[in-house]
Amino acid sequence: MIKNGHIKGERKMLITKGISPGEIVGFKMVTGEELVAKLVEETADAWLVSKPLMVYQTDAGIGFIQPMLSSTMEKSFTLKKIHVTLESEIVEPLKKHYLSTTSSILT
Repeated sequence: MIKNGHIKGERKMLITKGISPGEIVGFKMVTGEELVAKLVEETADAWLVSKPLMVYQTDAGIGFIQPMLSSTMEKSFTLKKIHVTLESEIVEPLKKHYLSTTSSILT
């Protein structure tokens, strides 16, 4: 039944803003790994990311490792959407850890 332009029992959908270029983003791969990277650009079938790092758990806490040890971190990488199950902004403590790890400024 439609009343005042709405279907009776209609549920409202939550609309999120999505992710934007320049944001630090987390990706859950179909293989189970988590990847954190800075989003450069998004296309219909892929994300272009910079400085991607895989997340792993240690006794001391969260750690990062390069996903391709044989590649330079100075270039951007294409991450195909068919290989990703989830993408999201990351929590602030992990973002700070990522930024300190990828920063070229030593403090």
